[in-house]
Amino acid sequence: MFDYKKDTKEEIVIDWVMAFGLDLYLGDVRYLVFSFLFSGGAFENPANIEKFWTYVILGIVSSFVMFIAKLENFMTVFFGFRKTLPKNVTNFLNFFDVFIHEPRYSVINKIAGKRVWWLNAFDLTLIFSVFGLVIGFFSMIYETGLNQIYTFLFEQQISPTAEFGLAIEPAVFGETMALMVFLGVFWGASKFAVRKGLYGEVTHYFLTLAILPLIGGFVWMGIHNLVYGGDTLGLAITWGWGWIQSISALLFVSVIPAYLLHAFNNAFIKAQELFATEITIIVILLLIIFLSSILAIRISIFSSNKENA
Repeated sequence: MFDYKKDTKEEIVIDWVMAFGLDLYLGDVRYLVFSFLFSGGAFENPANIEKFWTYVILGIVSSFVMFIAKLENFMTVFFGFRKTLPKNVTNFLNFFDVFIHEPRYSVINKIAGKRVWWLNAFDLTLIFSVFGLVIGFFSMIYETGLNQIYTFLFEQQISPTAEFGLAIEPAVFGETMALMVFLGVFWGASKFAVRKGLYGEVTHYFLTLAILPLIGGFVWMGIHNLVYGGDTLGLAITWGWGWIQSISALLFVSVIPAYLLHAFNNAFIKAQELFATEITIIVILLLIIFLSSILAIRISIFSSNKENA
């Protein structure tokens, strides 16, 4: 039987802090920043205003749902909140669950038989930053099929910095978090089914890693159609990005891989349009070297601590 052990209080605190950070910074404050970036002509097109606020609403609502779900979990673990609720409400909360960064439930940890050290939020961010840089680099150089992005329409000239920023946000966060809520609900339902003994771990991993990402691709298409209507870049490309983000999130049970892959892809394609290719390549290589060096130091420290243990 899938061993979903009770989360420790430390893990609940980490989950709640990450949820609060998403809601406060990524879900709210950043929109003020990107509203400022819209100055200089971007708001001259009414379609941009509609797209912008659609992404704002998607991001805020999605991050708020995650925040509330983790706050309820936090209150239950530390103060027994769920025990004070009616049984039907408790059953719903047992069924409803979302993940932000919970790799302790990932298939990787299951196969390893222990909690893999590099799945913590910091190291996973480093790994997927390097991975995203490398993938984005080759996508930019070879112009692969997934290197197309949706963008805002600019009737007047705005600064390259503003246009570059708007290629990443608020679209990346709004779209990614909306998809993560969908995935999280069904992932949580499967997690609850395992706890209730309805089926075992093999079925859980099959449903969440083989079937759910396929559905996630269609959800991603729906999110894009919500914002852009029939203006699509191609059903296969749109569905493909939905599948990539879904499988990366569910494989690691974290929103970090999905968000970074999406952000880096958009960043590189827009950088290719706005800046000289030589400069972009140099910046990419410097970032890869810098982040890889930090990751190498982290690996060295872990190896040293393991030998001394």
